[in-house]
Amino acid sequence: MSEPHSRIFDSSPRLHFLEWNPDGARTIVLLHGNSANAWWWEPVARLLAPGARIIALDQRGHGDSEWVRPAAYTPQDYAGDLAAFIEHHFRGHEKPLVVGHSMGGLSVLAFARRHPRSARGAVVIDSALSSTRGRDRYLRRLKSLPVVTYPDLDTAKARFRLMPDEGE
Repeated sequence: MSEPHSRIFDSSPRLHFLEWNPDGARTIVLLHGNSANAWWWEPVARLLAPGARIIALDQRGHGDSEWVRPAAYTPQDYAGDLAAFIEHHFRGHEKPLVVGHSMGGLSVLAFARRHPRSARGAVVIDSALSSTRGRDRYLRRLKSLPVVTYPDLDTAKARFRLMPDEGE
């Protein structure tokens, strides 16, 4: 397995992705869960088929991908980004297998529903397909949090808190 290459898809929003084995015969596109990023897939990418091209996408507002204003972070928004990414990178090539974990799985489901012929297959891992009142309250609270921009990295690190608070 090659070391990952960090790349940018210059779209709107601008999306960052990691790519292993750029010349692999078949492609697998990986979508991370909420509050995660493409690097979370690195241990998995190293264990997948050695001949496969592996792409881990930072979804909008995550990792090194661009945030959007006004806020647009629904599964349909992420699915639209995935569709644009696949359309751009796989035109005339074999379609990829798309895999999503948790929130990424919801993105994959929305993508598969809207673009059923754009991928070779879809895999959804550990995604909540139904909800509870408590989860709905938590998600509403999460959505209502303001977008905070810090003047520098040191200030951001000093103000960092886990959510939910899980200790050190």
